[in-house]
Amino acid sequence: MGLCTAYYLAKSGRCQEIVLIEEGEVAGGASGRAAGFLARDWHGAPTRSLGKLSYELHEEVARELDGPARYGYRKVASLSMHVATGLGDGSSHSHSSSWVDANNVSDVSAIEEAQGGGTAQLHPRLFCQVLLQECLSLGVQLRRARAESVDGNHKVRMSNGETIKSDAVVLCCGPWTGRVAKELWEIDVDIRDLAGHSLVIRTAGPIPPVAIFASLSSKHATATPELFSRPDGTVYIAGENTGAPLPPGTASVETAEASLDRLLAACKLISPALASGTVVERALCYRPVTSRGYPYLCSLSDSGLPGCYICAGHGPWGISLSLGSGKVMSEIILDGHASSADVPYLQKS
Repeated sequence: MGLCTAYYLAKSGRCQEIVLIEEGEVAGGASGRAAGFLARDWHGAPTRSLGKLSYELHEEVARELDGPARYGYRKVASLSMHVATGLGDGSSHSHSSSWVDANNVSDVSAIEEAQGGGTAQLHPRLFCQVLLQECLSLGVQLRRARAESVDGNHKVRMSNGETIKSDAVVLCCGPWTGRVAKELWEIDVDIRDLAGHSLVIRTAGPIPPVAIFASLSSKHATATPELFSRPDGTVYIAGENTGAPLPPGTASVETAEASLDRLLAACKLISPALASGTVVERALCYRPVTSRGYPYLCSLSDSGLPGCYICAGHGPWGISLSLGSGKVMSEIILDGHASSADVPYLQKS
């Protein structure tokens, strides 16, 4: 969210100076380890307009920045299916016949088609790296430090001893947003973490561009795995949420082998190609969620903090809503209101 907000602020040409403050690796958490799934029309009422805007912006930015070549942007089909040992109907299905185990898979149905549908994908870490390069080329500055305090004049004191004078401060700290808001401003923000494990498996042969949302009948495998094939010959698998406590930062995240084993068991039921593939990445990421079920894109003026803003709490839709959120936040900061999307609920702190 911070990258996308900085990107659209920089493109506006109305900011004298834009500084990104990042203590760890840029996109070192969920932003770099997500599926990268994009959906146009899968969002509830509070984020419906934002979802449509963001999907269109992803198409636009992919054209401008050569997204297909640089970060794997492409349209994908989206399927649902049921999986249980020996309960498949043995028949082939479009999109999946070449790699899904027809003996275990049944009730395959298309949610979206690749051509003319409303779902796409990108590689989130590569997307963030490309967007960071673009931000830097537009004059955005990157500081490798931690913000330790913000005074009433928006002066930010950092862990490296540097102080930055600013007109506005935007907090985009993912699941750590509530913790950081408490430290900097002594306010409570309803953002907590939802931990989820994922695998990336490299397969021997090509897999069609598809996102699969499955339900499994197995005590030993993830019940609702989600699979996303990528153009680099890998498949991203997620759906195993856990109650792992939020660590101090992205550098101290530790995975749980039992959760990863359940994901791997699901892969073996769904596809021989995945069962014989090579696991190239095991990850645990923490997504920022809110009790109200939708994110904050808002000013903190009502909390007595004019010129301070929060953009966080997007749950599993962070990458999908990223560009739209950055665009809208830039409008809220520069103009005092959103004009590209109808987001009245999101602006309430």
